Formats: sequence, structure tokens, C-alpha cells
Amino acid sequence: MSRRIISLLLFMVLISMLIVGCASVDESFEGEKGVKIFDGSSEEYMKFLQYYANDTSVHLENIKDVCESIHLQYDLDEEPLITLSDYAIIVHGIKGASYWIGANEIGDAAAKLELAAVDEDIQVILDRHPSFIIQVQTLIDEIQNLCQEEETSTTMDMDVENIRGDDLLHRMLLKLYYACHHYRMDDIDDVLMKLEESPKHKDHPLLEWLTEHVLHMNFQEIKDRIQSIVQLDHTELERGCTDDI
Repeated sequence: MSRRIISLLLFMVLISMLIVGCASVDESFEGEKGVKIFDGSSEEYMKFLQYYANDTSVHLENIKDVCESIHLQYDLDEEPLITLSDYAIIVHGIKGASYWIGANEIGDAAAKLELAAVDEDIQVILDRHPSFIIQVQTLIDEIQNLCQEEETSTTMDMDVENIRGDDLLHRMLLKLYYACHHYRMDDIDDVLMKLEESPKHKDHPLLEWLTEHVLHMNFQEIKDRIQSIVQLDHTELERGCTDDI
């Protein structure tokens, strides 16, 4: 199973936890069905997820003020910011796109809001709209984060041979592995600082990835990444590189 597929499956689990709490993955985010729609191509599915995030962000911006609009129209008898018919059309679009990618809970929530708008049931909209916006925005944020992670990972994969042929970077990675294994934060900071000061390495996507994971203390992920690059087993790497560089 490719790393992209693994990342996608992890994404499915994460989103299911975010949008429905204790609900099972099958009940919430059926991303595997989304992959099948694209003939099993996770790359094409990822492209559609990115399109979903970009397109839905625009729709959210257009409907975010619907509660205020209802207040203007029904309480103050003023011109609404968005009509209920336009609101129904927009949430209908979000509904269909969400079902398409497997975000069924969001699709169901959009369906309820669409029906409420058609029936002019403003209380349902006032009650459900704020949490709906949060749900959808959370999904969008996670899709964008995942796509960025995939882009960085792909760049690193293509550059792995150059990394292995770079003596300084290779030694730095050995030292970083050792530091992460023993939680030696000063040594971790030292490696990152040296790479940031190196004209050759300061803009390398691997450095950005390492820095991000150090900030979140994802030391095991860093060790696994380094192990896959230098192609030494963990026992050898745990002996580390203790020489001054």
C-alpha cells in the first residue's frame, strides 16, 4: 500500500473523528467509496478533494451571514444579505459535493438546511447553520493541510537520491535521529539551525517538514522518515552520529 493511500486512510479516520465524534468511519466519512469513483486513483481523488476545499470555501463565504440576513429580513423588514432561495441553492451544492467525497454527515446536515430554506423554516436555519459552518470549515482545513503534506512528501520522495548523496545532510540526519531517539532537544535545535544556515539546505522541503514535526514533537515520524532516507535499520541509527559537525 502506497504512502499516499495510507495518508488518505489516516485522513478519513481524522475527519470522521472531527465531524461526528464517536461515530464509526463507515457512518461518517466514506473516503474509500470516493477513491473507487476515480477508478481507484488516490491521486485523482486528492485533486478532487482540493477542488472541493477551494470551491466550498467560496460557498461558505457567500452563506456565512445568513443568520444576520434572516434578522434583517424578518425582524427589521430590510433587504436581506442573502435570500433563502439562494441559500438553498448554495447548500444544495455543498450537499452534493460532500456526498461525492464521502463526507456524509456534512451532506446530511446540508440537506436539512436546504429543506429548511425551501420551507422557510428560519428557526432550523438559525439553530443549525453556525455548527454547519464550523463542520465544513474544519473539513476544508484538514483537506488543505493534507494536500500540503502530500505535496511536500512527494517533493522529498523525488529528491531522496540527492539527499543520500549529500554528505553534510546525511550526517545531519544521523545526528537528528539520535537526538530524537534520546529526546536531546539542544541537539535537535542545533541540527535545524545548521541546516537553516546552509545556503544549500535552507529552502529544502525536507527542512520545512522536519521543523514542522519537531514543533509538534512528532519524533517517531521523524525517525521513520530518516530511516527511509538513509536506509539503515533502527538499531544502527540509534547508535547515532555524536561527532561534532
